[in-house]
Amino acid sequence: MFKLHFKKIALILSLGGMTGTGHALEYCRAVASNEEGYGPIVLREGQPLRQSKEGGSQYCVATRSCQEALNGEGYGHPFWSSSKLYRKVDQDWSNSNASNWCLVHSSLDKPELDLFEHKGQKIFLTGVNLGNVQFLPFRNAPYSHSEAELKEMLRKAFADLKATGANSFRFWLHIDGSRSPSFTNGQVSGLPAGLIEDLQWLIQTAYRDYGLLANITLWSHDVLAVRREHQVASRDQVVRMIEDEKAMQAYIQNALTPMLQAMQKKMPGSTQTYNDGVMSWEVFNEPEGVSAFWRLYWNYQYGMEYGEYSWRRVSLSYLDDRRRTEFAVDDGSDSYTPVRYRGWHFVGTQNTGFNSYMYKDVTDDYPSEWDYLKKAIVDDKTLQTVEIPHEKVLKFINRIAGTIHRVVPDAKVSTGTHSMPYNTDVEMEGLGYENAPFNYYTDERLIAAGGDPLGTLDFYQVHGYPEWSDVDKDGVLNMFKYPKKHWKLNKPLIVGEHWNIIGAGNEMLQPFHYQHLHDTGYAGVWGWAYFYVREKVVGGQPQRSIDKHENQDYFRNVQKGLPGRLKYSVSGR
Repeated sequence: MFKLHFKKIALILSLGGMTGTGHALEYCRAVASNEEGYGPIVLREGQPLRQSKEGGSQYCVATRSCQEALNGEGYGHPFWSSSKLYRKVDQDWSNSNASNWCLVHSSLDKPELDLFEHKGQKIFLTGVNLGNVQFLPFRNAPYSHSEAELKEMLRKAFADLKATGANSFRFWLHIDGSRSPSFTNGQVSGLPAGLIEDLQWLIQTAYRDYGLLANITLWSHDVLAVRREHQVASRDQVVRMIEDEKAMQAYIQNALTPMLQAMQKKMPGSTQTYNDGVMSWEVFNEPEGVSAFWRLYWNYQYGMEYGEYSWRRVSLSYLDDRRRTEFAVDDGSDSYTPVRYRGWHFVGTQNTGFNSYMYKDVTDDYPSEWDYLKKAIVDDKTLQTVEIPHEKVLKFINRIAGTIHRVVPDAKVSTGTHSMPYNTDVEMEGLGYENAPFNYYTDERLIAAGGDPLGTLDFYQVHGYPEWSDVDKDGVLNMFKYPKKHWKLNKPLIVGEHWNIIGAGNEMLQPFHYQHLHDTGYAGVWGWAYFYVREKVVGGQPQRSIDKHENQDYFRNVQKGLPGRLKYSVSGR
């Protein structure tokens, strides 16, 4: 399973005449690089000790016990064993004596709760992401299903979630902007016919009939993903909406505000409003994916060095400032043409090739996209990449959050952060990211970016995919291995997405992982995903349909296996 790495430190235990914890602590504060001493805590004769200085032979008695410490209380990164989270307390890995291992979190036995609050009720949110599916408006959905079929599909999903004891779900709305909102002359002019009514149906059905709360995700990094149904003109008008003040206000006035006002209406035959069924509005899914500044491909994704991309072979290098990813296209000649990719949805620029791996999520699922993308990128050489400066993204999040709080004062707002390094200021030893770790979403930083004092987040929603191939990095950023307080965040924290593999080394999700999140201060967790869109050719024409996601059954079984105390029902509906 886990291949744990640790530094081999020669331990020469000599207290050097120090007597008593007080004296030792005073010595540590005077000499060591932090108040408790240097390096990880080691346990000797029942005492937790730290070196007084790097490479020193004197040790100080640490101020916290192994069980109480949040980090550095042993060797290697935390790991799961027999449903509990452990860390080795000394470097002798051949000694399997139980006394040489300690629980990383004492709160596993004494829960420290920090639950989500909805209409005065404290809830641990469990459920699932419905997926990257353009359901609304039903009459205009780009799939081979009728409106009645789409509604029945959602009803069955809600019934399934309720049967497992789930209480919430995450639902995507605009996504890339190709179908909503409506644009006229490059600016938002309203919402497509039926969208508001369909959103009301969705919320009422989920909340009133099945006791499920909805998180409505407005936008996603997909805004940069050029496709046949989201071509350059469509992409560019959405980019303008995010970057340009006038275009942003058009979206706020003509689409967002009317939608929020419609959600304040009462449900038929009820004193409750549609907003009562909305747990939160999410401004942006993984906004880090649209700006080169956040360095997602350099910092996190894939670790590419050399490979076969589409019909051309490329080698990879980086510019000096690593703000761009540079590819050299091998066309059989002696010279190479550099190809620069920006943002997350990278495609080629003029006189370049096409990196199919970075468009793998499109071309694997929708083979019909190949012809369009190849023509635009390789044959016509007309498709160029864009990015959105991260300052503009933060300003957009601030302004949209402020609008939601003004129109619906008791609404909760968040954004879906790609991974923990972009949502905490806590140092992560050995992470090696650029411009991270850094919490870009604090109240102060969002207000500074957009100027709206109401444009802040009510909770943090961070995505919990592992560092798939790097155990060391995974060990410092993985939310499944730390209590919520480790991240030093002053708002509730939800794991907004995760796979059925939750750790490097193919560590599979089990019900006790959710229990760990609940008992160590997290406010909820949603797996990815319930639905998936697939394409097939019918009569020579591509047709897309909504199918079950490969993780659907897995998450259903995990949810069913949760202890009763983790299954919070929504009251007051």
